[in-house]
Amino acid sequence: MKEPMRYLENAKELLGKSPIEGSHYTDKKYVKSACGAAYLGVLEAINEYLLARGVPIKELPRKVEEYEKALKKYASAYNGKLAKEFNFLYDELRIAGYYRGILHKVDTIKNVIKGAKEFIRKLKLQAASCLSKWPIFQPPVSGKSPPLCVIRHES
Repeated sequence: MKEPMRYLENAKELLGKSPIEGSHYTDKKYVKSACGAAYLGVLEAINEYLLARGVPIKELPRKVEEYEKALKKYASAYNGKLAKEFNFLYDELRIAGYYRGILHKVDTIKNVIKGAKEFIRKLKLQAASCLSKWPIFQPPVSGKSPPLCVIRHES
């Protein structure tokens, strides 16, 4: 999952452009942009994970609610913890950081981005597990649950 990490690196670069006074970032523009970039990294990680699980590109989530459902359905190994973490990241990065621009403390923002990195790491581990367990595409059998992990091969 290189692409999600590129988004996080981009977020760190954007934060580096904002001056710091005391323990607060002073340029709201860079903080908002950094939070938006980090959130996009989280979404990209979920997309890559779902693709590794065999979800077709056309069926990838488009709304936050769809991402929540997809995590509950496909990332159940964490007993719903990933869905909860996603909700926290949505609230902190997307709503507080990007839309409202109410995150200012350096430590707070760094911790939220660290949380995004940890979330991506967990998805990466699960995706790697999928790739090692199911090296070929296995279509679901009608009436049965889909296999734990499937890999799509383009024809």
